Amino acid sequence: LDMNGNKGKLAIQEAMECLAFGNYEKAVKWFDKILKVAPEDSLVWCNKGLSLAGLEKYSDAIICYDKAIAINSKNDNFWECKGYSLHSMKKYDESLVCFDRAIALNSKNYDAWKGKGDVFLMLEKYNEALRYIEKSLNLKSDYGDIWFSKGFVLFKLQKYVESISCYDKALEIDPDDYLSLIGKSDSLEKLERFNESKKCLTRAKEIENEN
Repeated sequence: LDMNGNKGKLAIQEAMECLAFGNYEKAVKWFDKILKVAPEDSLVWCNKGLSLAGLEKYSDAIICYDKAIAINSKNDNFWECKGYSLHSMKKYDESLVCFDRAIALNSKNYDAWKGKGDVFLMLEKYNEALRYIEKSLNLKSDYGDIWFSKGFVLFKLQKYVESISCYDKALEIDPDDYLSLIGKSDSLEKLERFNESKKCLTRAKEIENEN
């Protein structure tokens, strides 16, 4: 496989398409083929890590991210990706170290700020979580996942009306975001707006069944 030739370019294209469409097992096989001839390609190691994380093989994913970081420790995305896998493994302290490294390298990495906020959310430090999630939103206001995170933090802070506003923002971006519909339903229930709550939950279940 000549990485500079057409076959090499097609292999990368095929691998990236598999990753983008969630065909993670196939993506891993493609990235393995590419790494046999390009073992020093840090981006390929990172993308293999993302594919393994998609399969919930977080320990294996971290090995790949570490390979990428060993080749290029200045890439903030590698640290951020490692942070998310550590977060999924509930290794929150290690996860924070990675998000902090990513932010130190690139203060505009909104995913790293969100990741940091999500860690504090899991640690039940809601005010700190909110601070970092808002930093993320300041950098990327059209990202539904961040609005969902903010909505959930505000729910935990018992700020239900503000929470609903955030879920509505997420639903403007993606009307089929069933997690935001469930979150909105929970907030409406706390406000004793039971009919609206039930409608949101019904729609969420419809979307989940469609998928």
